[in-house]
Amino acid sequence: MQALRRGAAIPSRLLPRRDSWMSLAPFVAPNNAAAWRKLRDGAQEVQTVIERQSTPGKPQQIDWAKWESQIAHKDILNCLKTFYTNQVQILDRALGALETAKTPAPCEGAEKGWALFDAALSACAKSVEKSEELLSNGARALWVSCSNPPVWKVNTNEVRLKRRKHNSDPPDSQSTPFSDVAVMPPPP
Repeated sequence: MQALRRGAAIPSRLLPRRDSWMSLAPFVAPNNAAAWRKLRDGAQEVQTVIERQSTPGKPQQIDWAKWESQIAHKDILNCLKTFYTNQVQILDRALGALETAKTPAPCEGAEKGWALFDAALSACAKSVEKSEELLSNGARALWVSCSNPPVWKVNTNEVRLKRRKHNSDPPDSQSTPFSDVAVMPPPP
């Protein structure tokens, strides 16, 4: 369980398992070679952009004057500029808080979520126990139904004869109309 929780804090790679799918090139059919090259080149471009942007240092600032001269709808540009500056401020504050803590802060509901997950696991374990009990009871019922003779083999005359025999005998506190009928024992 702890390994699962530790894995949640590990950052994911942007292009997971890139090397493994890139090694499938020998299996590409000749009629798909052009599409494969296009896919591979696109992945390489993405990787280049990621590497260029992930280099340490100050990120490039947006030249808003250039965009103001090129975009005719100034209201849309102002909305974009305001949104961008707000997002950058939020991210800078979050990055500063993480740097001061030196460890990523857990989410507020993380412990509550894991408690809920643990409760769900225990409920599932109880459900498994109940289903195993149902399965064993079903197996017993199946064994009994297979071991008993089918209904069409039961002779109703035998039951009537036994009733008559019991009715002609003196009443006994131990005898019942079906005391002669054998009961199948439960399976071992």
